[in-house]
Amino acid sequence: MPFIGQPPFVVNGLGENGIGDLTASFFFSQRTNSKFTWGVGPAFGLPASYQPTIGSGHWSIGPTAVALNQHDKWTYGVLVNQLWSVAGDDRRPDVNRMFLQPFLAYQATKTVTLTLQSESTADWDADTHTWTVPINFEVAKLSTFGHFPASYQFGVGGFPAHPEDGPSWKIRAAIIILLPKAH
Repeated sequence: MPFIGQPPFVVNGLGENGIGDLTASFFFSQRTNSKFTWGVGPAFGLPASYQPTIGSGHWSIGPTAVALNQHDKWTYGVLVNQLWSVAGDDRRPDVNRMFLQPFLAYQATKTVTLTLQSESTADWDADTHTWTVPINFEVAKLSTFGHFPASYQFGVGGFPAHPEDGPSWKIRAAIIILLPKAH
């Protein structure tokens, strides 16, 4: 669930803050002992905000796929999805957007992981600047949140490609509570 802080587009303008659109993906995958994993399935875009600068105002659907390999302390792979709008605010532009996330992670210690990745998006209906491409570096620490295992994450990123009025940097902090399967 992304919380977005959008600065004003013009001097003395108002910025927007709030929850951005949600993406839910479901994967069908093989069960194997291999270190290579893949999955395909549907992705859904859910309009959590109708503020034009932080939400699309559309319900969307499309395909998604993931492939990754684990080798010693390294994990690398790619996640991709393509969403098209199927319902929503007719006054807003339709969604025709691809998400591409290549990633490379290194498990530095038993509880610390370093990750280099991108969360690139392509807006196929944009007149110019189709791609927004960040390069992100993240550190994750496995610990606990109360009685549950949790991953504490912090990252920074820069955008070598972005629309003229798009982002140039970002920070991210997350706490992910892990719910292990009972044996």
